[in-house]
Amino acid sequence: MGGIRICRQQTAQNPFFIKRISVKIYTVEELCYYVYHNFALIDDTLINEDLFVWLESELGMARCAGILRQNVAGGASYRKLASLLLDLVGYCNKEELRNLFSGIEAQSTKPGSQMLKSIGDRMLENHKYVKAIREYNSILNLRARDNQTDSFLGSVYHNMGVAFARLFLYDQAAKCFAAAYEKNGDEKSREQYIGAVKLGGAPIEEFVDEKEPDVDAKLEALVKEASQDDTVRRFRELQRLKEEGQEEAYQQQLQAFLQEQKKICAKYISV
Repeated sequence: MGGIRICRQQTAQNPFFIKRISVKIYTVEELCYYVYHNFALIDDTLINEDLFVWLESELGMARCAGILRQNVAGGASYRKLASLLLDLVGYCNKEELRNLFSGIEAQSTKPGSQMLKSIGDRMLENHKYVKAIREYNSILNLRARDNQTDSFLGSVYHNMGVAFARLFLYDQAAKCFAAAYEKNGDEKSREQYIGAVKLGGAPIEEFVDEKEPDVDAKLEALVKEASQDDTVRRFRELQRLKEEGQEEAYQQQLQAFLQEQKKICAKYISV
């Protein structure tokens, strides 16, 4: 599935909301991209009457929606429906569909925890940090039944630490990174633990030495990089307006800035 795919269909005025990853899509190509790369996870949370109505009303794809409805009524599996959608849209050819199914058969033997990690990782990629943490916690609750390896658990703890850190919950992040390092011995987890402690998290006794110059240098580099961020630049512009006594402009831009930040925060912590 390499290369660029050009959107041939129209763009919806009203997006379709994929609940599982909390993402809005506007084209059938975006829908097919999600279906193809999450084939094993397709269920009634995606393929349902809401999707069929959206295909009809927003994209003018009444024929496609009708065929999918008929197959639902006929008791088709969700994998069958997903492959039918990909075929009807022409998103991939027969050989790609065969390869997709053979890959899914191999994945079907994986324990439930690995499927949950796929969901959690996708949530993390899409900045849905609370939802990602929830999925990772579900994995930890399955550990006795799924015979999870230390390497796998280490990656779960590490990613959960990333989610906590991005919510500025550095205590929880430090605990996760410490657990990750104890499981997999990955130096990246060790460095992230030290970073979380330096950013405000509580240190764990006898875990690792916090005073490491390489970590300090990395943190300094991150601070320098952050100074170029648009949000930081806008905040400095607000400070400049206030210092220059431009109170009216300062208040107007401050309110606009705060509203934007509220929307971003709401997206990150949505449950």
